[in-house]
Amino acid sequence: KSSSGEVALRRTDFQIINLSADTLVRMEDIIRESEKIFNKKVKVVESNPAVVSVRNPSNKKAKELLGWRQEIDLSAGLKTLAPFV
Repeated sequence: KSSSGEVALRRTDFQIINLSADTLVRMEDIIRESEKIFNKKVKVVESNPAVVSVRNPSNKKAKELLGWRQEIDLSAGLKTLAPFV
């Protein structure tokens, strides 16, 4: 069975494909989980708290065209950044 990466490399057309979590991940989730993992406190200052910005890209196309699936969760993904912090 081919991996989704191998399938993507064999494509000859141009496609824009989102790779995203299966559920909405909020910035607050990323900040709180990062604080726990890296043992650091983050101060967030909103430039305009009245403006809510939500982006929840669909990964449906990646699943259909490439057989891609999310393999790690937020916590595991953030832990891979530890060597760079």
